[in-house]
Amino acid sequence: YMTDYQRIKKVLNWYKFLGIGETDTQLAEMMGYRKASLSQVLNGKEALNEKFVNRLCQFDENINKVWVLTGEGDMFLNNSKNSPNGSPVIEIQTEAWNVIKQQTASLAMKDSQINDLVALLNNTLSELKKNLARQEDNVITAVAG
Repeated sequence: YMTDYQRIKKVLNWYKFLGIGETDTQLAEMMGYRKASLSQVLNGKEALNEKFVNRLCQFDENINKVWVLTGEGDMFLNNSKNSPNGSPVIEIQTEAWNVIKQQTASLAMKDSQINDLVALLNNTLSELKKNLARQEDNVITAVAG
């Protein structure tokens, strides 16, 4: 049995996975709430109500509002664990997902550095070819002279 908090967090994490928002605060604002209001619902200080659930579910029509409110049924209406574009969904723990995101950012930075290095090497090679061509012209001029 999942608590209201766990169900809400699961939906929020799903939205982060889809790229709809990056943080709880950002998602709360997109729902029309402040972070403090979301925290009150998450902490059980504010009762989970239908208005909140409707706003929470507005970003993915496949989220089961009854499940969010009561825990009955499954998180997704079409129960096949597919994303909105139809591709299969694989659940990944938050910690693992954070490591994947960090590695992706690191690899993107390394790709950029490699691209810069290749451009620098191409420029250097081009300059060397020009210098070699000038030297060859000078040798031909000297021999012909």
